[in-house]
Amino acid sequence: MFRSLICSAVLGSILLTQPALAQEPADNTAQADDSSQAQDIGTLQAELARVEAERQRLADQLDGGAQGERVEQLQSENQQLRNDNQAARLDAQARLIKQQQRWFLIGGLSVAASILGLCPCPHGPSEAPRMAELTPVLIIDDDQELCELLRDWLATERFELTAAHDGPSGLAAARANSYAALILDVMLPGMNGLEILRELRQSCQTPLLMLSARGEPVDRILGLELGADDYLAKPCDPRELVARLRALLRRSQPSPDTGSEELSLGNLRLDTCNLMAWQADEPLQLTQSEALILRALMARPGQVVDRQTLSREALGKPLGSYDRSLDMHISNLRRKLGPHPEGRQRIQSIRGRGYLLGH
Repeated sequence: MFRSLICSAVLGSILLTQPALAQEPADNTAQADDSSQAQDIGTLQAELARVEAERQRLADQLDGGAQGERVEQLQSENQQLRNDNQAARLDAQARLIKQQQRWFLIGGLSVAASILGLCPCPHGPSEAPRMAELTPVLIIDDDQELCELLRDWLATERFELTAAHDGPSGLAAARANSYAALILDVMLPGMNGLEILRELRQSCQTPLLMLSARGEPVDRILGLELGADDYLAKPCDPRELVARLRALLRRSQPSPDTGSEELSLGNLRLDTCNLMAWQADEPLQLTQSEALILRALMARPGQVVDRQTLSREALGKPLGSYDRSLDMHISNLRRKLGPHPEGRQRIQSIRGRGYLLGH
């Protein structure tokens, strides 16, 4: 009996201790799972922090690139503004120079008129009383105020001035009407003066004076090479303009002692009255200055004609130290005459003396 009680107590004790022994492995497993999850969470947090840091770095780089592009855009816009300002300054300077030239000429006209006791007609040039034998002159210039001033001034000098203010209309007027002389500006709207000169010289030999603000030697030489008879830079004294016009007209008129004489030398012929020339019976398209140079040389066959004599007889003025206009006209005349049948130049340069027209 006693033994059975002891066995029951031992068995009960074993049964009571078994759940505790079974619960201990479960607790250890849970603790291991919690530790693993914590490690996983730590790893994920570290990776998330790394990704966030990389994202921030890339964002900073993108922001830096955008700022760089913006800086470059601002620099480009600033440069464009500087270029626009420079262009505006140059345009303003050009307008100022043109205005100064205009007022310089206005002042010259006013002073000359006050000295000579002249004044414009109160009714305007269109209503001024007509004088007998007014000399018709065409001016092609886009400066309308200047043209009006010159019209009033030249009217007192017995010139009748007609004005055209752009290239195409000036060329049409020069072709459609007969003028004693032409005054031509270089910088014109629609068609520049050099193009007009080139077109006119193909069929018209009217005495022509270039009047332009472009007074550099290269501009003068180009104008003379294309067929201008004279070149005057703006601003100018209006009395000099009148003197040059009269010199052009004098040279275009035959001398009293020449009459309708015809000069000939080899296959060259020249009508000294009309200043028309032929080579082997083919007409030569010579400007007035070129025809007068040819006349001066043909009148002295085989003789050296000095440069001063040629300048006075053909160009109506003494030759200045740096004046190359005679040389330009000689060069054009040589080109139009061509070489002698034997191959030598028809117009020969004699160093230190002048020019000679060979037989």
